[in-house]
Amino acid sequence: MQGAKTENEFNLIKEYLSTQKFYDLKYGIKSYEDAAKMYFKCRKKGITIRSTIDLLIAETAIENNLYLLHDDDVFSLIAQVDERLKEY
Repeated sequence: MQGAKTENEFNLIKEYLSTQKFYDLKYGIKSYEDAAKMYFKCRKKGITIRSTIDLLIAETAIENNLYLLHDDDVFSLIAQVDERLKEY
């Protein structure tokens, strides 16, 4: 919805998203710690993930046993370090 240019467009996106299934982090603070550990593991391999949100998206996919469909190289970098992340 953030990229909507008009109120009508905003409402259309909102309506569409209300029909989609959403997944959450499952384990409270442990999920956030695991995302931080993922960042740490990436840094140890020389990879800097600049977006905390990307780490949380990856952690959500892992915890919910989902394939992550993306067009963002950062997720491929994360998957190189954390084999639990399944890409599509």
